[in-house]
Amino acid sequence: MSIQYSRLCATLAVAAIAVAPTLRAQYAPAPKVYTVTQISAMFGPPEMMKIYRNGSKAVIDITPPAARGAAATPVRSLYDLRAHTDVSWDPTASAPACGSGTFSGDWGDPFAGSADMAAELAKQNAKKVAAQSIDGFSTDVYEFLEPTTQKTYRVWIDTKYGLIVKLQAGDLTLQEIKQLSTAAPSASLFALPAACRNLPPVLSDADKIAADTGGNATNYVYAHLAPSEPSTAPCSVAFKVVRAGTLAPVAIRYAVGLDLDQNTNGNYTVGVGLAGTAKFSGGGIRDVSPQIRNGALRIANAPPHFYLDVEFGDAGSAAALIYRQCFAPETTLLLVVKNPDKLSDGADWLWSKSGK
Repeated sequence: MSIQYSRLCATLAVAAIAVAPTLRAQYAPAPKVYTVTQISAMFGPPEMMKIYRNGSKAVIDITPPAARGAAATPVRSLYDLRAHTDVSWDPTASAPACGSGTFSGDWGDPFAGSADMAAELAKQNAKKVAAQSIDGFSTDVYEFLEPTTQKTYRVWIDTKYGLIVKLQAGDLTLQEIKQLSTAAPSASLFALPAACRNLPPVLSDADKIAADTGGNATNYVYAHLAPSEPSTAPCSVAFKVVRAGTLAPVAIRYAVGLDLDQNTNGNYTVGVGLAGTAKFSGGGIRDVSPQIRNGALRIANAPPHFYLDVEFGDAGSAAALIYRQCFAPETTLLLVVKNPDKLSDGADWLWSKSGK
């Protein structure tokens, strides 16, 4: 599932109260050639997204809002849907630095993400309340009331493909598709810049985890990916920041923001800083840095998913929606960083299966 849909789907799944056959309309098959232009505010201030696909190749362009007084840096990611590999770079740079990786499942396809979300909406007993034309789409409008927060969710669903055109929680618009074209995108969009054409071989997830943990890949799993079988047994979490390769503790000169609210939909902001100086706001996030003891932050009775933001001041930050996996009554969650002085060198979120 694409990241822009995953948080809302997780929120809706946790709040599920009934299964209703209200979203069973038959739609046309999703196109394999298209351009989608959308605005997403799932995780903070609105950012522009353009998704291009032509068969087995896809490109996602993201233009984030300016942050911390600096100009926004766009990111282009090219996906090979057959090889399950991707390459990312700054399309405005003359000699961009390139990153490569692998992926499994949905890479960010808005049609697949819409189908996943519609399935979750059905569990909420969502009811059709209107038919409306919006942004050039003919849509059916569905609503449901989330019982815990008493917040009304409204969803506009394209009547042709079942595409989620707009998502709204209360007065907040989380996502809106502004344009869809089924014409073939320009071939130039799918061309790699020269700097990205001879990258080192892409490591598998097992190889990456082995590098992170000093060779023990089987004892760890990624924490930012939703497991195929979610953990149903509760547990507490011991969160630690460690160095890649050795798993040695990183000196506590970072700040940690935590949001345990299952109904928060992002919109976080942070004033950059180290422990005691970072200012977290938005949703239910709060600074929990003072709770760190002996290098660990303990989260009692962790919910099925929660949000963590670790700020290293000018060195950068790492933030993710974490999916709980309980391997022991207290299970260890690691943020593995390659270089605490330069977070852009890489960081991964891992659960320890040994519980330590």
